[in-house]
Amino acid sequence: MGVESIVASATNFLNQWQVAQNSNNELLFSGFILGDGAEQWCVPSGNSIKVNVDAAMFNDNSAYGVGFVARDSNCFFVEGGTKLFHGSISPVVVEAIGVREALSWIKDHSWLSVILETDCLSVVQAIRSSVVMLSLFGKVVSDCKDLLNTLRNVSSYFVKR
Repeated sequence: MGVESIVASATNFLNQWQVAQNSNNELLFSGFILGDGAEQWCVPSGNSIKVNVDAAMFNDNSAYGVGFVARDSNCFFVEGGTKLFHGSISPVVVEAIGVREALSWIKDHSWLSVILETDCLSVVQAIRSSVVMLSLFGKVVSDCKDLLNTLRNVSSYFVKR
């Protein structure tokens, strides 16, 4: 393969990638719904509370943590929380635990409408899926689904970070 062919192939690949980045094709193929994929924080509408959740794994892999913060439609901080766990599990399970802990925390409040955002696409897709997964990740996702079934006023979204 010559240099010209390699450059042409690379240019074609780059063009395809740019088109994919600027389109809504994700909505068709990845289970996205309207509201998914935001790259910047947006104010929740009306009387809604927006809860952002994230997870972290620490360098020595012996602990991980989750955090969540709630803000209102005036962008004011309402409340937040963190939890620290000891052990070593996969990052996607840590993210799912973060969502589960945030949902449990939301359940303890009397907010009328809650928007939950996470930057873990795998967790959001799994929560929206009807597939039953026989794994630790699947168990945590099942817990999330159970909590969401009791919290009729909560919607969950994927956000890019």
